[in-house]
Amino acid sequence: MYGTQDAPNIWQSHYSGILIEGGYKRGKSNASVFCHPQHDVRVMVHGDYFLALGDQKHLSELEDLLRKSYELKCLGIIGDQPEDKKGIHFLNRLIRCGVSEGRPAAWIEPDRRPGR
Repeated sequence: MYGTQDAPNIWQSHYSGILIEGGYKRGKSNASVFCHPQHDVRVMVHGDYFLALGDQKHLSELEDLLRKSYELKCLGIIGDQPEDKKGIHFLNRLIRCGVSEGRPAAWIEPDRRPGR
């Protein structure tokens, strides 16, 4: 598959099938965005990078679902629990979490490289 012109479509079709079989619904306006309606988990895919938003239990279930088909490297979980990271780098952007005006908040900092 690698190096062929239709490789991106084959890859998207493969991971989409796995997520859909796991109960996820594909986004209507973006085929790389998914949501699990019962678990309130959202997933964005960019190439072979997956970014997910949800509670710890359902994120672990998503990780288990993906590990059945792929080798994974988890960059970390950001959140308000003591064992959670307060920020991670994803696609050359820093994603941080914390509290703003007494409410949970997240910030995404742009790529700091020149010309990006």
